[in-house]
Amino acid sequence: MHDVDSEMQEFLSYVENTTDDFASQARSLLIKEIHKKVTKVKESREMEVEYMTLLQRDRENLELGTMLATKIIKLYHKGTSSEDIASSLQLDLEYVNSVISDHAPGAGHPVLYGRKLFRTANLFSDHLLPYL
Repeated sequence: MHDVDSEMQEFLSYVENTTDDFASQARSLLIKEIHKKVTKVKESREMEVEYMTLLQRDRENLELGTMLATKIIKLYHKGTSSEDIASSLQLDLEYVNSVISDHAPGAGHPVLYGRKLFRTANLFSDHLLPYL
């Protein structure tokens, strides 16, 4: 981090150590202002409710993406084309093809879970929510 100016170094340190003590000792006025806003957000009941709502929505989307990926892979293994899968499940063809290429054995990739499944859920959020 020697090629970064001192204010940026202090800001990056603040990001790693967002505490009242660090902010009070910071030289940068920007860090002090940012910390005031961060503290206000952390103390806001409204923001807490909004965060929990978004967290619940993300969990539901992950679950939906996982269920859809499983259904897509099962249909694919039964010999159903990606076009027919997309049509029958009323999904975006790009999404169906990405799930098949990421998860289906015989499609060039082994079945993987964890990060790949999370990526599928993100694809669900990005590509399918506008259709719901």
